[in-house]
Amino acid sequence: MLKYISFFLFCSTFILSGELFSQDPIVIQERACMHGNDTVCMDLGDVYLNEKNFRMAYEYYDIACKYKNGLGCFGVGYIYEKGLDFPANYSKALTYYELSCKYNNANGCSLAGLMHATGKGVPINYKKALFLFDKSCSLGSSTGCRSHTHTLRLLSM
Repeated sequence: MLKYISFFLFCSTFILSGELFSQDPIVIQERACMHGNDTVCMDLGDVYLNEKNFRMAYEYYDIACKYKNGLGCFGVGYIYEKGLDFPANYSKALTYYELSCKYNNANGCSLAGLMHATGKGVPINYKKALFLFDKSCSLGSSTGCRSHTHTLRLLSM
């Protein structure tokens, strides 16, 4: 709630000074991001990802992640995993997916679990994979629930 109030006050300053409508909306969003609005940072990351400007997407996802936004951490992990303008780096992708999970992003938990279960960027660790799939499931991911069940079945064979 506080970030929305600060964003409102930030925008109000521009409205009162007459600067809001004289500037590019991206510039205004960049300022809001730099003033701590993690949601705006995520939105900017998405804009740049859709424009295939992966370096800028990375920058804004990373800022959102530093503000403890799980989706931002997920975005950085995705860029590292897919090698978008960076060499693919599964170890770094896993680090960011796990951080995303720490900040309660279900998809981050699922992908980190999958990487542990398949040995992508890390030695296979089914115990860790099960923990991550379980957390993903508890956060509402049906993929996390299915992956948890599937991994349990594989281990019981």
